[in-house]
Amino acid sequence: MYRFMLFLLALPLVPAAVFVNTSHQLEGILCNETKILTDNLFLHLDTSITHQITSNGVFCPINMNHYSLTITSDSNDSFAVISCTPSDKYWTRGFAFYSTNGSLTMRGLHFTNCGTNLTTLHSNIINSTTSSIYFTKYHAAVLVLTDIASITVSNVTIMKYSGFAIVAVNLPYAVFDYLEVSYSQQTQFGIGSGLLLLFFNRIARETTNDQTQYQVNLSNSIFHENTIQTHHHRIRNHCAGMMYRRLSNMPVVNAAAVTILFTQNDTAPAIVRILNNSFTFNNEYYAGAMLILSSNSSINSKTIIDGSYFEHNFVQYSCKGGAISASFFFDRRMLTKRYNPLVITNSNFKSNGFGDGTIWTSGAIAVIALKHIDGSEPKGVVAILFHYLKFEHNTSPKSGTCLYAVSNTFPNKSSNYFTIFFDSIVAYSNPNLTVKGLFSNFNPASIFHFDNIIDVFINGSVAKPGNFSHNYGAVFELLRSYAVLEGHLLFNANIANHGAGFLLIEDSVIFLKKGLKAHFTSNTVQSLGGAIYSVNDLNKEAKCTFQLYFNEDDKNISLTFSNNTAALAGNSVYSTNLFDCYNKDSVKLHHGTLVKMYHAIFKNIFPSDIASNAKSMHRCMNKDDLHEIYPGGSIHIPLNVVDLNGSLTYGILTVIPVEKVNFFKKLNWWFSDYQGSFIIKGKKNCTTVNLTIHTTDVTTLNNESLLLLSISQQNTIVEVRVKLKSCPLGFKLSATGSCVCSDLVTKFNRQITCDIENNTFIKPGDLNVWMGNLTKRNNFSIAYCHPSYCNIGSELDLIQLNSMGSYLGSTNSTISLPLCYGSRAGDACGECIPKYSVVFGSTECKDCSSSFWPFTILLYIIAGPLLVLLLYTLNLTLTTGTLNGIIFYAQIANIGIVHYLDIPCNECTDKVMYPIKFVSVFISWLNLNLGFPLCFYNGMTEILKAGLSLLFPVYLLLIVGLLIILSRYSVKISNRFSHSSIQVLVTIVHLSFTKLLQSVLDVFSSAEIFIEGIDVPKIVWYNNGFIEYNSESHRWLMVVTSIVAGLILIPYFIIMLLGNFLLKFDKLREYIRPFYEAIHAPYRRNKWYWFAFYQLFVLLTYVSETSSKGRVPLFLSLLLIYHLLLYLQTKSAPFRYKILNWLNLMILLALNFVFLVSHFMYLTDVSPKQLVMFFAIANYPIIAVFMMIIAYHILLVTNKVNRVLLLYQKVYQLKERFPGFKKKKQYNQRRRPYYGCSDSGDYTEAREPLLEQTLIN
Repeated sequence: MYRFMLFLLALPLVPAAVFVNTSHQLEGILCNETKILTDNLFLHLDTSITHQITSNGVFCPINMNHYSLTITSDSNDSFAVISCTPSDKYWTRGFAFYSTNGSLTMRGLHFTNCGTNLTTLHSNIINSTTSSIYFTKYHAAVLVLTDIASITVSNVTIMKYSGFAIVAVNLPYAVFDYLEVSYSQQTQFGIGSGLLLLFFNRIARETTNDQTQYQVNLSNSIFHENTIQTHHHRIRNHCAGMMYRRLSNMPVVNAAAVTILFTQNDTAPAIVRILNNSFTFNNEYYAGAMLILSSNSSINSKTIIDGSYFEHNFVQYSCKGGAISASFFFDRRMLTKRYNPLVITNSNFKSNGFGDGTIWTSGAIAVIALKHIDGSEPKGVVAILFHYLKFEHNTSPKSGTCLYAVSNTFPNKSSNYFTIFFDSIVAYSNPNLTVKGLFSNFNPASIFHFDNIIDVFINGSVAKPGNFSHNYGAVFELLRSYAVLEGHLLFNANIANHGAGFLLIEDSVIFLKKGLKAHFTSNTVQSLGGAIYSVNDLNKEAKCTFQLYFNEDDKNISLTFSNNTAALAGNSVYSTNLFDCYNKDSVKLHHGTLVKMYHAIFKNIFPSDIASNAKSMHRCMNKDDLHEIYPGGSIHIPLNVVDLNGSLTYGILTVIPVEKVNFFKKLNWWFSDYQGSFIIKGKKNCTTVNLTIHTTDVTTLNNESLLLLSISQQNTIVEVRVKLKSCPLGFKLSATGSCVCSDLVTKFNRQITCDIENNTFIKPGDLNVWMGNLTKRNNFSIAYCHPSYCNIGSELDLIQLNSMGSYLGSTNSTISLPLCYGSRAGDACGECIPKYSVVFGSTECKDCSSSFWPFTILLYIIAGPLLVLLLYTLNLTLTTGTLNGIIFYAQIANIGIVHYLDIPCNECTDKVMYPIKFVSVFISWLNLNLGFPLCFYNGMTEILKAGLSLLFPVYLLLIVGLLIILSRYSVKISNRFSHSSIQVLVTIVHLSFTKLLQSVLDVFSSAEIFIEGIDVPKIVWYNNGFIEYNSESHRWLMVVTSIVAGLILIPYFIIMLLGNFLLKFDKLREYIRPFYEAIHAPYRRNKWYWFAFYQLFVLLTYVSETSSKGRVPLFLSLLLIYHLLLYLQTKSAPFRYKILNWLNLMILLALNFVFLVSHFMYLTDVSPKQLVMFFAIANYPIIAVFMMIIAYHILLVTNKVNRVLLLYQKVYQLKERFPGFKKKKQYNQRRRPYYGCSDSGDYTEAREPLLEQTLIN
């Protein structure tokens, strides 16, 4: 019975249940007229249909009337869709639930395309006449919830909405759980977005049941892509906080996701808890994801954010707070007890502050406090708490990338009431550098910015230390604020302009608490203070940068610095307030006390790690040192700047040039543009100041002057003695105030540049040029140098002139060599140094003894007969044809290879030079040159060497001539030599051809020496720049050389070129024929002209090489002619024997290969060492062929060649192919008389016996 009575009593409390299963049924229940609940109501919405709401642009008002209303889907797994039908109007519809009591529950609902103008509601539902914040005619919403005692909204989704998704006003108790608000859909005049929580003073109603506080819990909810699209009704140039300060009555402003407005100043506080929510891709004009605005609200009102995630939220205007913007206005309100208006814990902030379509970056969190102060506020009465937060890739333009906190006071004084607590905060890779790159803004931005905050408590534990790493900007930037450090803190690899860890300005201070363990590692700045930077620009007693929070705490505090760097000074710390400063009690601290404290708290500190402002400047050199330079040259002054403690620091240096005897007279000197002032860095013991001095005032040259150096921070002057000298040889003073190349150098070769800094001339490595003082005139001179007289090398690209002479150097090394090679000196290196002499066989000068000449004469006396005997004995004459190709190769190589082998090779070692010298000697001997240096007597000159060099060919010809004469008087001599005397004579003339030709060309060659101040160059003999061309001694040399060479070479060329023609004259035939046939014997009938072709090409090569001075076009022309000659030789096969044709062709091809490859190497700027090594190696195969020819002739004259050939006769049948080999047939043949011979043919019978024995018919 008892249970039945309870059931009857409970019947009126059971809400009426209505199942909504048609599309317009819900609209009929809630929207047809003002709905006033008369009983509890439970609406079950069918999830299988869409509940349509007709769009007539007005709200559906539902008066709860102390009853409960529950709207839920009929399924726990699906949403009931409530869709407001789109229309041609701006708005659709919304739902307003209001009451002074009652309860509302919503579960499993999905609203879409809803939202209408708030003006369609009755004014007493939402507006408050007691609030300083009001709604405008443009505001809209989907749901309006006002004054309902209890609200539960769970699993509700609002998408594609207009205006606010929810406007909640003065809700005593509300829970929003698993709410999703996404994709706001702004109309042309829409204002509002997301969830609005509004609190203002109550309006007395008859049924009001006053609450002691308001509580709103928002948990497990998602706010995604709520954006603003219209600019309407936006007050320009004011962010939310400043707008409220300037306007006594302002419209409602909002963020994109959640807006919390505390305006109630009655005794009812409001507590908003935001737990485990996600805010992504939200943006608005005044704030990004969340806006918190408190205006003289109840002192206990607060917002608690825990476990939430903020990503890609930003502000579309220049306001701050992409994730959260919080403004607190206290006005003149008395604050008497601790107040925590904002608490944020266990939350992540990633990539906030920037979004597509905006030109602003806004950072992650902005906190602004405004108050009129009178000095009566308790210290730290308002505290903002941040605990276990993580910041990553957030972006801001200049400051406050992760947090921007400022306390504005009226009047503008230091804030004493506002504090911030930082506990176990992690900031990593802020700001987003990719975003800053898009804006072309590469300025570092501070990570946490505090302005006028009395205390910023920064703490961390062992398990969760405060970790600030890889950020681009000062981690903590404090203005008129105090930082209190405690616990475990890590600052690693941050980069900034100043103070990568802490940037303290305007009287900011760091307080250190007991137990502090702070580590600063690998932080880098572009200026001062790698980890900490502190500068006090205020004109008052400066507070010490580092102070103890409690005086007895210094024994358990450590700031450890490792591998921090600053570009100017203070790798770890730079502060102007390290010494001569005051503590928090305005007591000046003794210097020794501060030094002792720093030694106790700073760990792993080196002398360059801590610096303060400059006190004095010192030179790192002898005070009396005199710097002597030329105009345009530089002096290098090592200096350092130290602070009050003697530590290295930086200073700005200025320099003034003055006369030594009159400090007040400034000289007409100037420095290079970038050298107006200098920064002395405190990085090294000494910083070198480089000054490039210019002047056009010649009266100041060669006089001692002074440079006065001073630093801006202190009245300190340092003087440096300087002597500016007149421009050196090869330079002139230009209008730029510098010594530049003289006109002579510029006109001579524009490839040469001048460097007055080092007093050097820079040239291409392969440019063979001589510079120096002319011997007689003592003027600067320049000329092209004889290739074998001057040092040259691929790295030798500098010429330096000094009192000792001319020297070669390199821009890439410290090598220094005399410009003249082989102990040479004088004009164009044409003479030998004192006590040295010119020698045979080399262009070098040697230290020769005057008693050495008998040995040299004896050597030449012996060499002549030995050479003649060798030619006679081995039949090594032109008649056999075996040496023709080798001699031609040697003649061309003598000008094209030995010419280069004689070029000085400074890179070549002795081991490299031995094979090179061997090749040089081999080719030289085949041209009757010596090939190695040989002294004659002490004091021999180039004139005498050139004259005496003609004697050896003459000597050889005299020996052969003597043998011919003796053959007429001695049968023994005749039997031994007469049969081949003409062949040997012709061969010696042929071997002497290039030597005599080169002598003529050398004697008649001239060179020009260009002299400073003289328009016409001096003409000198090419082999000796001291001897003027066509001087008396030179004329005698030309005459003698011409006579000797002419007497030998003119008949040689007449017989070679006109011999065939002269044979037609009977009177001349008997004299011409032996010589003619000796030359042309190896050639086939009617191919006699090939020998002349070869010699004419040799003549052309020598003349071209001598006159061209290495010009490429002439070389290419010679190369073309040579290839034509090579082609015709191959087609014509001029020799009588195939073996000679093949041998000659092989040698010609080898010569072609050598010249092509060597020219390619020359054009590609290889080193002389590589070039001469190639020449040497390429000639060894030719030497091997020559040795085989000698061996063949030895076998031939010893009659052993038959034995060798018979070994191969059965297989190769080679007998008939070898020249000089004669079959042993016994036959008698009557020789025809000479006069019976025809004018054509080979005429072997009329020749000397050697011709008959060595040729095969």
